Amino acid sequence: MMAKEKIYIQNYEIKGSVLEVTSGSGKKYELSQKSCTCKGFGFRRTCGHIEEAEKKGLLAKLSVPGKKKVQVLSKNDSRTSLRKDAIRKFLEKNGVSFDEVTVNNLEKYVTQETTPEKLLQMARADQNAKKFLKEQGIYNEYRT
Repeated sequence: MMAKEKIYIQNYEIKGSVLEVTSGSGKKYELSQKSCTCKGFGFRRTCGHIEEAEKKGLLAKLSVPGKKKVQVLSKNDSRTSLRKDAIRKFLEKNGVSFDEVTVNNLEKYVTQETTPEKLLQMARADQNAKKFLKEQGIYNEYRT
């Protein structure tokens, strides 16, 4: 007679940073990234619930407290245009001289996590690089 495989997770529900599972025996436990409320975890610091949740990729679906989710924006034409407009307005407001090459260069590197200070620093660095290249007589090569 074959031994019946133990079911550690019969059903589950994700509640933010906690995974609420119902075991094969009908008992409910709460799992987080590194813990479980079952007795076995208390003794061994690991359990079948954690192992099965990892195998099924359930722990990766939990939100981690204090970690911001970053929405990745695609670079389609309308969003690119909006980002460039925002960069132009920001540079104008802060008295930074710029041209379209500067705006295009900055747009490639601006993300949702770029701070205003970092954007100003990037704009000034771009202007300094252009100034240096103009002094060397090679700015037109750089521009194309």
